[in-house]
Amino acid sequence: MINGQGRGSTKPRTTNFTISSPSILICDEVTSALDVSVQAAIVELLGQLQRELGLSMVFVTHNLPLVRSIAQNVAVLSDGDIVEYGPTADVLADPQQPYTRELIANTPSLETATSEAMAKEARSG
Repeated sequence: MINGQGRGSTKPRTTNFTISSPSILICDEVTSALDVSVQAAIVELLGQLQRELGLSMVFVTHNLPLVRSIAQNVAVLSDGDIVEYGPTADVLADPQQPYTRELIANTPSLETATSEAMAKEARSG
């Protein structure tokens, strides 16, 4: 738990820590509950850190458009078990497992997700 919040919380959380020369960064739902412009800024910052520091990153996310845009490899989990693993383009283009096919079928494309989020922002602001 971070800041006393349980797993599955939708409230933004931050954790301050200092590590000298980390080699891996674990990002758990790093873009959830953020608007599209902030998501893009976070993804760009993480990409910059990866390039400049040579970091490996593990993303834990339900956001398949994010996976498509940033991950070289993907592991699909169902009930805590890896049901499919491989290069992102291969797994998402030709999923071998029924769970992966269902997950992809029920996920909007990056373009659809972006346009829906922008329309929602326009209505609210």
